[in-house]
Amino acid sequence: GIRKDIFESTCCTASVGIGANKLLAKLATDSIKPDGLCFFKDWKECLKDVKLRDLPGIGRRMENKLVPYSLTHVRDIWDIGEEAETELCTILGPGIGKKIYKYCNGEDERNVQP
Repeated sequence: GIRKDIFESTCCTASVGIGANKLLAKLATDSIKPDGLCFFKDWKECLKDVKLRDLPGIGRRMENKLVPYSLTHVRDIWDIGEEAETELCTILGPGIGKKIYKYCNGEDERNVQP
């Protein structure tokens, strides 16, 4: 496979994550480093234990805004229920709030760049 070919030509290991979109593939890869293979069929299974800090766009500043609301993991956003998107937009602003809400629901429209 591809991981074997990479190792044979470079003597470096490679991790491969497969998911329905860029976010899920990245999280799958991060979950099995180094030198592993992971395929997530179910986005909820992939995201249930993910820290918000591990989502794209959540740096220290954004994390510091979320912690006072006890929002540290994706599942904390799920626990809010129907008001989750509104709550995130109030805390983070409408642009990043909507984006993080989508990420927490397994949605990512970013293109994969080869």
